[in-house]
Amino acid sequence: MINRIILIGLFVSIIKGQIISTLDTINVLPYSSEIKLQHNLIIDTTFSILKQDTDSIEYSLDPINGLFFIDNQKKRIQSIIVKYDYYSIPLPTKIGPKWIDLPLVDSLIINHDLSNNIELTSYPIAKEKESIYSSGTVFRNLNISPRGGSEFSGGFQMQIQGSLGNDIVVGGVLSDQNFPIQPDGNTSNLDEIDKIFFQINHNNFEVTAGDVDINIESGKYLNVKRKTVGINNQFKYEGVAGTGAVAGSKGIMHQIEFKGVDGKQGPYSLTAKNGNKDIIIIAGSERIWLNGVRLYRGEDYDYTIDYSLGEISFMPRNIIFFDSDIYIEYQYADEQYNRNLLTSSINKELNNKGNLQLSWIREYDQTLNTNNEMNSEAISLFKDLGDKEIFVSGAQEDSIGIYVFIDSIYSFDSTNTIIGQHYQVSFTHDSKNGEYVRKLSNSGVLYYQWVDRQNIELSNKSIDYYSPVRQLVAPESHQLIQALSNYRVNNWLDLSLELALSEYDKNSLSKIDDNNNQGIGHQIKISGDQISLNNNIIIGYEILQWGRNKRFHSLQRDRSINFNQDWNITPIYGENELMQNINSKVFIDSLLLINTNLSSYKIGSNRKDRAQLDFKGSTRFFNNISGNINQVRSNNEYYQTIDFNTKLFSGSIHPVIDYKNEYSDKLYHFNHLTSGLQFNGQRLQSILGFGRREDFVYNDNKETLFSKGYFGELDIKFKSLSGWNHYVIYRKRIKTEFIDNQKINYDLLQARTFIRKPRIPLRFDAKFKIEEVLTEERMTVYDSIGVGLGTHRYDMQFEEYVPDPNGAYIAYTVLSGSRIPTTKFEGIQRLEYDFSKKYKTFLKNIKYRMDWKWDFNGNDFHINKYRENNLNSKSVVRSKSKLLNEISYLNQNGHQIKIWNINERDLNSLDPRGPDLRINNENGVDYLKPIINEMHFGLKLDQHRKNIKSSFSSLRDRSTAGYWSEIGLKKRFSSVLHIEGYLQFGYDAGTHQLNNFSSSLKGVQFDLLHFFSSKGRIQTRFEWSNVNLFGEARYLPPEALRGHGIGENRRVNINGNLFLKDNFSINININYISDIRYDNFINLSGELRAYF
Repeated sequence: MINRIILIGLFVSIIKGQIISTLDTINVLPYSSEIKLQHNLIIDTTFSILKQDTDSIEYSLDPINGLFFIDNQKKRIQSIIVKYDYYSIPLPTKIGPKWIDLPLVDSLIINHDLSNNIELTSYPIAKEKESIYSSGTVFRNLNISPRGGSEFSGGFQMQIQGSLGNDIVVGGVLSDQNFPIQPDGNTSNLDEIDKIFFQINHNNFEVTAGDVDINIESGKYLNVKRKTVGINNQFKYEGVAGTGAVAGSKGIMHQIEFKGVDGKQGPYSLTAKNGNKDIIIIAGSERIWLNGVRLYRGEDYDYTIDYSLGEISFMPRNIIFFDSDIYIEYQYADEQYNRNLLTSSINKELNNKGNLQLSWIREYDQTLNTNNEMNSEAISLFKDLGDKEIFVSGAQEDSIGIYVFIDSIYSFDSTNTIIGQHYQVSFTHDSKNGEYVRKLSNSGVLYYQWVDRQNIELSNKSIDYYSPVRQLVAPESHQLIQALSNYRVNNWLDLSLELALSEYDKNSLSKIDDNNNQGIGHQIKISGDQISLNNNIIIGYEILQWGRNKRFHSLQRDRSINFNQDWNITPIYGENELMQNINSKVFIDSLLLINTNLSSYKIGSNRKDRAQLDFKGSTRFFNNISGNINQVRSNNEYYQTIDFNTKLFSGSIHPVIDYKNEYSDKLYHFNHLTSGLQFNGQRLQSILGFGRREDFVYNDNKETLFSKGYFGELDIKFKSLSGWNHYVIYRKRIKTEFIDNQKINYDLLQARTFIRKPRIPLRFDAKFKIEEVLTEERMTVYDSIGVGLGTHRYDMQFEEYVPDPNGAYIAYTVLSGSRIPTTKFEGIQRLEYDFSKKYKTFLKNIKYRMDWKWDFNGNDFHINKYRENNLNSKSVVRSKSKLLNEISYLNQNGHQIKIWNINERDLNSLDPRGPDLRINNENGVDYLKPIINEMHFGLKLDQHRKNIKSSFSSLRDRSTAGYWSEIGLKKRFSSVLHIEGYLQFGYDAGTHQLNNFSSSLKGVQFDLLHFFSSKGRIQTRFEWSNVNLFGEARYLPPEALRGHGIGENRRVNINGNLFLKDNFSINININYISDIRYDNFINLSGELRAYF
């Protein structure tokens, strides 16, 4: 009341202001509680809400500052219109003589009375949220190594969201970091940790900058999906809408279509337009169809993808046949050019009857400021040869090269002992004309070897071939202009006209061969979709014609996925096309839909006519029934497909029948019949089916049975009352090919059983998978990058690269290109049992845990084969398993005991030189007991046995057995100081290189952890040990005594973290090591990080 009296007094005596009425439209963000109105000094008695799209709103008002507070905000956005009066001239916020605001003359005056300074304030209001929220980090990293040099890196990341007023909402994630790691492609949702964007939203427009997905679906010829980095804008105002984008494409869009390999679920390789396999697939850009059905990513769905290798594998739910039609669209990056994308579109509504649209898009390769500078010779070739393919030799003369050119063949010469001119040669993937295959020498050097492709043994294998030449890829330019009009006269008549002009230049650096760059395409459509004959029957029709000349190029797919299969054609490019189509639809109540189609298709001088009938319905007897009949005729061809399936009866039990027939005149035909039973219960859903397929071919106009196959499928999904969940996908296939006298018999399985409830002691999760795959040999290559910067070191005594965090080498995998069909069996079991949830006795302090993982890949699979340790086995590619059993005890007094056992084995035949076998068995116990105030006694013991055998190098054979023990004390002096100290004893004995050895270790380990209140901490570890070697051997295996070297070993690690003013931190890590391998090696790394 006092505030209002002061406000009225000021208005009457001081200000001769003006009162203005206004309207505000407010878009409220979810969970917003405070909105800033457009004006201050509001007369609160005039404030009212005129329009809202939600229930009544409880609110409060700060009239002085123009703040509107919502007390019952909903989760979804609200649109609110408010009306109020306000003073147009601002009021003074202070009353009193102005000399009071002058600085004090006597600086010694400490206590001064400013009671005459009276401030006008509104009643107290607690502000819950600001209009804009932002947070983020800025950091810089420094890594210094005396042998590896120094490295400086850093980054910036910020998140922002909120409202700017005037119906404008902003949000985004900003960063200057580059994440080279692709997300895993085995889940339905990708972890796009590197997505960066900034977005502004308004009722009439939306602007997005950063990582932008361009999705344009307009008519027939303009359907574009790209993942880009740039700016995308959309607006809509008074019936006019438009879009525009300026962006750099993350990769090149490509699509491939191919047949499956009989019974092989994958992996299937994705390539560049020129066949290059060394590409990276842009994560999330792929779209996959199998026999015309869209598939979805994920181990629990249809397929998985390795984006880095460009490989796709199909899950067991979909069996891949030799005639399975696989269609894939994807973007890939190959480090050739930076590709830019420009789009613009304007759309005008026609009185709610239709629209007129004009669109333009251009996609082109940027030739300036590319990552790889083009040399003058390549530019000259591009300018002089026009659109022709350009190949150059990958060989360069080099006296120390590893290849010798003899009889038109490049031969590998690692020792430089063969007489002749030596070369350094770059090989590229060439599936058509390549005559070289990848190999790995015994010393670990990757090289290429010439082979005779006429060899029958090679012709039956899946091998990648390479050539000592490389193709120069010219920069491309592609643009398209589209005019589109749609107009709806009434329910009986819709008109649509589309015209598209394309310009595609295969070599934008050359003016040669540019006379065939422009093309034109059109589509005319007349249709009606709601013609009612009576209350139960509605009909629709469509008359369509589309065509394109041979110079027209679409930016992406402009026809249905099954177009080539429906017309029984192979893709033909560079010919005129014309399609004419008449289609009708009949809807009979909700019972039946009938669709008929008559069409004619002409490509070049070839013409085909097609008739198609589709129907789909549902009755009390036929729960679901559908079918498709497709016939294609031409002068010398008759092609027909029949697809029929039905599900009988209502209720929960349904017999199902599926029949497929395909016939190509005088070439082949097949029949595929599947029948089964489907159950849909509340807790159990299952499908059991059996199928039979017969394939026939024609030889000299005689029908011959080519193959006969049988199929079985079982799908189960069950949830019990006790909380157990089960699902099983099982496929069985048996096939006999009579002409080639081959037999196929395999199983596909994917299953899971799990239980996880908070109140029961048992937690269990088991997954199994059996599948048929094509396994490609993988070669591990090591590259030196400097001591302390790698992950491995080379041990010349054992001819092996050993994992070492201070090593000088990094490892990367190279595919050999040679594939073999194998069976893959993998699984994981996890079991936990918490006795405290069932028992109140001594057992309540006990927990049990079991982890078991296994992975088998090979031939002639049976369920127990993954246990075999036969080093000479030719049928095993990889067989590994790891079993962990652990029992832990913890009582209220802090007394802890943990007993564990580990069994590991790894039979690895992926190395082309031969298989290795590694076996590891460990048993251990950890003991911790409180003795006096904040002091604990600790004991760690483990007994182990390790064996390593190699089939190609006896120097790698070795075995060790022994124990490791640590005994010491842990002391907590205060909440900020913790100290640990342990005495270490180790013993290992065994053999290597036919020599016996024994070794012992004595050492000490000291740990200190100190907290600087809440500002930071420092953690230090000091280790000293001395190792003695006895026996015939001169070297100690890398597995013995946990990797410690012979003699004295000293290691120090210091890690510090300090916070300054709660928004700035310093992290420092110092690592020191001195032993027989590293002499006084120091590595220093630090990070400065700011938070805001």
